[in-house]
Amino acid sequence: MDVLELKSILTELINASAEDQPAKISRLYHDNPKFSHAISAGLADTSNESTLCDTVQIIAELGKSEECRKSLEPCLNALAAFLRDESLSAETFHQVFRAVGNICYENDSGRGILRDVGGIPNLVGAVGKWLNVWKESVFSVDQTRMLTVSIGCLCNVIEGNVPCQTAAVTAGLIKLLSDVLAEQPHLPPSLYTLLLAALSSLTGHADFRPAILNSQLVTITLYSLQFADGLPTESTEYALDFLTDLSVTDGGLPVLATSGVVGALISVITAATVSTEEESRDLSKKAENLLVEILAHSDSLSVVTIEETNHILSAAAEWLVEECETTLSTTAALVIGNLARDKSSCDRIFEITGNIPVKLLGLLKRLAVFDQYEVTEGEAEPVNRQAQLQYALLSALKNLSVDEELRLRLVALGGVEVMVEISIGLLPQPESEIEKALIPVVAKLLTTLRMYARLNESVARLVGSRLELLQLVLRSCEVRALLAEAIGLLLVLSGYSALRPSLRGDLRKIGLMQFIIGALRRSVPEQVGALVLANALLGKKEDCSQPEEILDPFRHTDNETEDVDGGTDCDHPEDLNQSLLTALTTCLLEEKVDPAVMLNGLLLLETIAQGKNGSSLAVTLTGEIVVLIRQLQSHADERIRAAAKVLDKFL
Repeated sequence: MDVLELKSILTELINASAEDQPAKISRLYHDNPKFSHAISAGLADTSNESTLCDTVQIIAELGKSEECRKSLEPCLNALAAFLRDESLSAETFHQVFRAVGNICYENDSGRGILRDVGGIPNLVGAVGKWLNVWKESVFSVDQTRMLTVSIGCLCNVIEGNVPCQTAAVTAGLIKLLSDVLAEQPHLPPSLYTLLLAALSSLTGHADFRPAILNSQLVTITLYSLQFADGLPTESTEYALDFLTDLSVTDGGLPVLATSGVVGALISVITAATVSTEEESRDLSKKAENLLVEILAHSDSLSVVTIEETNHILSAAAEWLVEECETTLSTTAALVIGNLARDKSSCDRIFEITGNIPVKLLGLLKRLAVFDQYEVTEGEAEPVNRQAQLQYALLSALKNLSVDEELRLRLVALGGVEVMVEISIGLLPQPESEIEKALIPVVAKLLTTLRMYARLNESVARLVGSRLELLQLVLRSCEVRALLAEAIGLLLVLSGYSALRPSLRGDLRKIGLMQFIIGALRRSVPEQVGALVLANALLGKKEDCSQPEEILDPFRHTDNETEDVDGGTDCDHPEDLNQSLLTALTTCLLEEKVDPAVMLNGLLLLETIAQGKNGSSLAVTLTGEIVVLIRQLQSHADERIRAAAKVLDKFL
């Protein structure tokens, strides 16, 4: 095949390529039996660079066809050598980059051959060479095109192939990408996108993240987020993927927090609020998730500056409106909740313009009137967006409530009434269970209300006055994850002697006995809590077991640790039903009984004995429990001995 034939076929290939006809490209190759030999001969004859350039261009055009790539793999040995040949012209280098990139596109066997013949270090070196040429000369379209093609070639070689990525990183790829990206104001959008694609490919593998994290690439990449409007959507997406991958690296979140990422993410989210494009919303969701993740990390929170905090809060205040999507309002609430873990940030949340606490309560109140919750399809599981928003709002309010002074300010804003009101929508029908999606919401509600009830009797009365809330508390016995929170709230309410009679009456009407019986069938902390609660409501409260500390491992260690009311109510209750007595004695007769369960169980038996039908207790109790009570009079714990001796008088 002579030069004219070669050029003729090249013309046909270029036309077929321009018309995007890979089948025609493949047919031209396979219909010419001399083609393969001509390509080999053309690659071997380096004395005629014009023919060599045409030959390599033919390979590049053929490489666009998936059917041809396998047949072209033997060419990679020669192409790898050309990458380090500095005597070749810019046009030949341009075609070499194209040929290598096209053969290796989604072709791991071709990538493996290139790696085995040492082509990857040559490729990284060649890209670096043309970068230096580009940087040292006046801006040139041709030079920019060369850099774009070379970076595209790199992307095709390393995409999803860890051995090739390792070889490229070893050859200095990370520094190379950093050097190119450092020229960001002068980069055309297409080149910038390719560079971010290469970075995103590398951060997909954990081994490369530490080196990237310690480079300047994080700061450089923010350009695509801060000026997203002037760049293709792909650039922003690659940048977000890159930063998200780095966020799961050890020490990654604080680095991101100190690199200006927070402000850049806010720019992406804010831009999406005024855009009608679906792609913008998708990008915003990625940015929102990353923003929440950064601020949820305590080390990150400690390095966020006052200026950044004010910027975040101002943006979050804008997102806490009914017109915003539910997911954006959820992000705002989560961001505020994370910042509220810092006392100085809490103060600013109340002071900054935008009335953030009022907006949090306003959104929560609006959700209280919804009977039906919006469930979004199309994900692994249906997602209850309204429940997510409720949880985020309650989380923010809970964190804002750690300081007693701020908690009182929220009380003055009507916060307790709003939180009590939402219990109506959370309460399931009698024949239904609490929805799975609402369990975290109920848990957060009960925890937060307990913090408020601990303030004073007036606030506790607000909390305990709504029958629907009390019903929700008792229904929580059906869910293991909620029982401890429910008992904790009832213990605080029952600690106020003035509230105890009405609370006892309301609870007994709606299932207190069933609640206590259910709790006695659970583990030790729930058993202790239920027994202390029963004694508090029915006559005797014992503080020695510290039930709230047992039941609430997430309790804030602040200045609210003392009991509100340590007294006892000496009212004599009516006779309890046999089911409660059976559940109680079953607990006490277990093989290994926790001392706190034993003590509070004996106290409850004493409470029963003091009732108007207490004289029949000896008849009701089984022989085993009577024997146990008498044995316990010699127990090592003085309190248990004393309780057993008192109880023995009724037997």
